Amino acid sequence: MHASRNRLLLAAYIDFLVFSSFVYVLSFLLGTMTSSAYLEVAIGIGASIVAYFVQRMSIGRVFLSISPDGFVPKNLMRRETYLTMFLATLFVLDGTKQIVRWTQFSSWPFFGFIPEGATYVILSFLFGGLFVVAGHWLYKLDVRGLFLAVALVLVQLFSFLASTGLLGDIIAKRVMDRRQIQGIPGREGEVEFLQSMMVPALIVIAGMILIVLILHRRRFERRAS
Repeated sequence: MHASRNRLLLAAYIDFLVFSSFVYVLSFLLGTMTSSAYLEVAIGIGASIVAYFVQRMSIGRVFLSISPDGFVPKNLMRRETYLTMFLATLFVLDGTKQIVRWTQFSSWPFFGFIPEGATYVILSFLFGGLFVVAGHWLYKLDVRGLFLAVALVLVQLFSFLASTGLLGDIIAKRVMDRRQIQGIPGREGEVEFLQSMMVPALIVIAGMILIVLILHRRRFERRAS
């Protein structure tokens, strides 16, 4: 079946996420960061456009199983749903954010300790990359994506629960870092609200993701379409 316009737009969005995060990290490592992220994003979009016109393919099209002539396997389209597509996109989005996050924010606790320096960078790339891979497999309804996604959600959830005693100061620091990047002052009561809501919100989100994955387990195959 021919890829729909929405699917092609989603492929372009995936290209934007992957290329812009790659360019952002590369520019940070090379010390060429600009005062705004717009240049890095523009370069990322340009790179995805070049990749498409050179080979009629791009990372987004590979993730969504779109062939160079614009077709998608019928078997895959029959099995996928809006929820599986949404979850896959969520994993890719969070993965690319984790890959970039170490350049912007202070460390986040991991199973009760706060990683610093190279350890924080390695964990950011490791889990960011795994989230992107899980999203890739979820798009293809490959059973490896189901297992990896469940494992990542559980690891992140248990790590979070094991680190609740450290979250108060970390959340406050993250909010200040974010507002500094955005160039706006913090809102009154914002930190306290996030500190009170973070634990129940993440537990609910993790639970919803696991429920959706379990309910859709029969749609996954051992080999990607």
